[in-house]
Amino acid sequence: MLIYFLKDVDQSVILTSEFYFSSLILYIEIFILVIFCVCLIIFQNYILNFGIPILEFCMLLVLVIQAMLLLIKSNNLILCFLVIELQSLCVYILVSLKKNSIFSLESGIKYFVYSAVMSAILIFGISLIYMQTGHVSLYDLQFYIGEPNLMFSLGIFFLLSGVLFKLAVVPFHFWIADVYEGAPLIVTTFLALLPKISFLVFLFKIYFFLNLQESSFNTLLQLIGLFSVIYGIVISLYQLKIKRLLAYGAVAHLGYILLAFSSNTFEGLLAAMLYLFVYVLLSLNLFAILLLIKENKRNNFSNLIDLVKLWNTNKGLAFLFCLSLMSLAGLPPFMGFFAKFYVFSCLIDSGNFLIAFLILIFSVLGCVYYIRVVRFVLFLNNKEVVLIKNYSRLVIFLIVIVSLINIFFIFFQGPLLFWIQYLILKLI
Repeated sequence: MLIYFLKDVDQSVILTSEFYFSSLILYIEIFILVIFCVCLIIFQNYILNFGIPILEFCMLLVLVIQAMLLLIKSNNLILCFLVIELQSLCVYILVSLKKNSIFSLESGIKYFVYSAVMSAILIFGISLIYMQTGHVSLYDLQFYIGEPNLMFSLGIFFLLSGVLFKLAVVPFHFWIADVYEGAPLIVTTFLALLPKISFLVFLFKIYFFLNLQESSFNTLLQLIGLFSVIYGIVISLYQLKIKRLLAYGAVAHLGYILLAFSSNTFEGLLAAMLYLFVYVLLSLNLFAILLLIKENKRNNFSNLIDLVKLWNTNKGLAFLFCLSLMSLAGLPPFMGFFAKFYVFSCLIDSGNFLIAFLILIFSVLGCVYYIRVVRFVLFLNNKEVVLIKNYSRLVIFLIVIVSLINIFFIFFQGPLLFWIQYLILKLI
């Protein structure tokens, strides 16, 4: 592990037919590992209190992380398919971890069936690509995209469908709410934070290596991003359970990332990466607070109405919870506002005025369901108090640090954007 971190981070791009290395890829991997370590810290008390087998659980998480790191670096589509299947197999087990819960088992079976079908579509797409070109390397395939070929285009379409299913964007979102709700909270936290990073990077590699910027696939990606934002926001307005609200909120946030990315500008790629960074940090804060509450088995926090107990239980946690929600809603001066502002700005710069207008309208509408949760926490009177035993000082410290980053993001957004821009420029 030490050798891994001591790599030369200023290296140039190293491109082979099998693997792809660059400074940007390295920093993304480090970010994944840091978030993973933070997850292990906030999972600790939950694992002990609920009697989850720690050895098996951690082993499955490590396998998923290894698969994610391989997926980010790999250029070979067959290898990518194998690591996706390794990751999916571990996730099936993690989602069904609560053997005494029929909801956990049901969500695991649903995800298994849906994912098996999409895996078949994914490998079918790869086989069509290989049949037409004789290559499975993204580096080699970039020379074939200019040739008009129906079977090759179908192969790319099926390949993108398999990746978009893993991202749970419209119209491949049908599994995410049931899996989020049925899985144990620590598994939901893990799924909400980490796997999406690797699949987004894999999608970006497919997009650029195959030169899809000027093709009809770019328009398709824009439409998927737009409908994901609209659907995620509208459906979230009717949710009464916390996990389902966060699941459909994730659909909308991934839609923002796809819209920024498909704007086909340098600023769009920059906005997409910034939005991903902000979304992961804010989601980490929300789930860390929820895990602190759920450490006590008697605390039932599955419905939104249960959040009325949070203010009387711990006013500090309630306040930080609301700050993260307001940031996800895109209210200034929090970092969620700047993430959405840059997405909106890159859409305007690329000439997508209608999409930018629709995104603006639905972003305002999206504030409603987050502010509704804030209302439950701060303004509804409830004298009931839940007990939180053995506060982890380290977890509280991490929550405070992320909250401070959220509040004062306006002061260091410039250096962060400059650093991301520098890493992206090294790829060009």
